[in-house]
Order: sequence, then C-alpha cells, then structure tokens
Amino acid sequence: MPSATFQYRLSDGTWVTESSYVRLTIEDELGHPMNAKITVANFSNANAVNNRETVYSDYQEVRIREGNTSRYIFYGRIERIHPEYDAVYGHVVEIYARDLLQELLKVQVNTNYTPTLRSSLIRSLVSDHSQRGTSGIITSNADKFETSSSSEVGGVLDSNYTDKSTSALRAISELAIEDPN
Repeated sequence: MPSATFQYRLSDGTWVTESSYVRLTIEDELGHPMNAKITVANFSNANAVNNRETVYSDYQEVRIREGNTSRYIFYGRIERIHPEYDAVYGHVVEIYARDLLQELLKVQVNTNYTPTLRSSLIRSLVSDHSQRGTSGIITSNADKFETSSSSEVGGVLDSNYTDKSTSALRAISELAIEDPN
C-alpha cells in the first residue's frame, strides 16, 4: 500500500502535516463528490487529555498527498469529527471530509457571462460560486488548469444562465464535454 501524507490548514493559511494518523480511506464514485475518512490516534498524555479532537474543526480544509508521486489526491473540507474507541489504537478521532467540488454542486448559477474562451468561463464559474473563491479550487496554475487554445466561433460563448436551473458543477461539466481540445 502506498504511503500518503494527511495535512490540515490552519486559519492563517499554514498547512500542517498530521503525524498521528493511522488509517485513511478515500471513496471515489463516479458522479459523486470524493469522500475521505481519516483516523487519527488520540493518545492521552500528562499535558493534554485526548487533545487531537480539538485540533480540527468543521469546514476546515484538508488534503492528502500520495507518497510515491507526491501528487495531491484529495482536497476538501471536514464535514464531521467523531471521537471513537478503536480496539487496536485506543482513543482515535474519525475525520470525515468531502471534496471541494461539493461546493459547486450545491450552488445554482444565475449569471450571464460573455467570455471568448471556455477556460475563462470555467475560471469565472469557479471563482464566483465556490465558498472561498479560487483559493480552494485552483485555476491559476497552468500545470493544473489549461487555457483553451481557441476562441469560440463568433467570438462569444452562449453562456446565459439567468433562466436556467443549473448548478455550477453541471455548467462546468457541460463546458468541458463540449470543449473541442
């Protein structure tokens, strides 16, 4: 089994690597947001009793980096924190997190955009409809987000979402499917 690194983000933007995680499960089902369940050992000591559960909070950003390739395979937010007792590890904290794309699934688009490139429209949809703008879902890194190589015929995309009941994620999916590149 490949090694992985679990990290959580502090309120000042600093990423911290969790050294006490003992188990990691990622669920990735087509058509659904990716979920992660992270089990962190919650050992007691003289200075702090079961202190690991106070480190985490709901909606805190977390990410998981695969060890062999050093690529991030999960980036999301904590949805639930649950202290448990494990027969092998004793006191643990179960952390349940969901992929950041969930944010775009829940939000309806009701804006008229006039871009000339599909990538510009996708970038606008992400920044306008995610909870923290583009800080969570990165569209500025050329290695992760490609700019469309050609403009639309007629110069402007038909992207009027004011009368449609479309989620931001659905709109992005449809744009990606229609992309000729």
